[in-house]
Amino acid sequence: MDWSIGDRKTIRIWHHRWTSYTWSHTPYTTKPTINQDHTISELIDDVIRTWDIPKLQTQFLPIDMHKILKIPLTNLHRPDTPIWKHHPKGIFTVSSAYHAFCNSVQAYGQTSGQGTTTNKFFNKLWRLKLLDKIKHFLWRVIHNNLPTSDNL
Repeated sequence: MDWSIGDRKTIRIWHHRWTSYTWSHTPYTTKPTINQDHTISELIDDVIRTWDIPKLQTQFLPIDMHKILKIPLTNLHRPDTPIWKHHPKGIFTVSSAYHAFCNSVQAYGQTSGQGTTTNKFFNKLWRLKLLDKIKHFLWRVIHNNLPTSDNL
């Protein structure tokens, strides 16, 4: 889950996923060794309601600071909200999780080490005119995912 910035009171800088410019959604800057419980509110000037540039300069690498400054601080009256980035409305659904998983499998290929060859094989398997339970059984056989005494 990622976070949408609202009143800035909940999101902890070093523990929550609140940036979108890194793969981990956390700043590149190394976590401080002391007090990692700071919230986003400590990085914002409450008087003019903008990012506090001097604080950002002392806390973050320049690459992080420039990216953080691009994050809009629009609705500061609603609470910080956890969002699911794989759904247009930010709501978690099983369907969106399934699609996110399928997209990640397509993006990274199968873990068997055979990459596109494996993907092509399974694409052909899914297109065969067989009962779904037969296709599923074949998939489980290939992935050694049958409930046998060795696998239990």
